[in-house]
Amino acid sequence: LGMVQDSLLCQRLFSVFNKSRTGLISFEEYALSLGVLMKGTVDEKLDFAFAMTDIDGSGEITYQELMITIESIMRIYAGIMGTNSIAALNERKIKKMFKRLDKNGDGMLTL
Repeated sequence: LGMVQDSLLCQRLFSVFNKSRTGLISFEEYALSLGVLMKGTVDEKLDFAFAMTDIDGSGEITYQELMITIESIMRIYAGIMGTNSIAALNERKIKKMFKRLDKNGDGMLTL
């Protein structure tokens, strides 16, 4: 398995870990974030995943943010699997899922 880097996911991960917004991740921030990922509650993990997908930090996830995140994950997956192309995303299914999650129909997902 090779190392695959995707700048979007790296930036998002750094941003979510760096709660103090200092531009540096302290050991405490690192340990707390890993604790959530490894042993956090379902709600804590959902909050973490939401923050990773909320690219602009608005507290809402747009369809575009969701697609950007999914495409980024697919690039990493393709790299790990040793393929040069990412699997075709079924955008119709993703749109359907987004609409089901968007309870009030405003085009934004919120917690």
